Amino acid sequence: MLLKVGKFDFCKVRELVAKKCRFKGIRFGIELVFEEKKLEEAKRYWEIGLKDLVKNLPDFNSVIKELREMLKPLA
Repeated sequence: MLLKVGKFDFCKVRELVAKKCRFKGIRFGIELVFEEKKLEEAKRYWEIGLKDLVKNLPDFNSVIKELREMLKPLA
């Protein structure tokens, strides 16, 4: 669903994420992206904030599941 055409260059993404984290003075970890508190907050605003911007808004849980799989190479 998220990426049906094309692919990410995960080496480049990893490099850019590491660079941004160094700049911000934070440690990157996939687990930080998927913290339960952050996911709960994102889910509350998923439909409210996106339903008028995205024609066929996908299910939040499906997107998170796919995103977890896509980001595994960054771990």
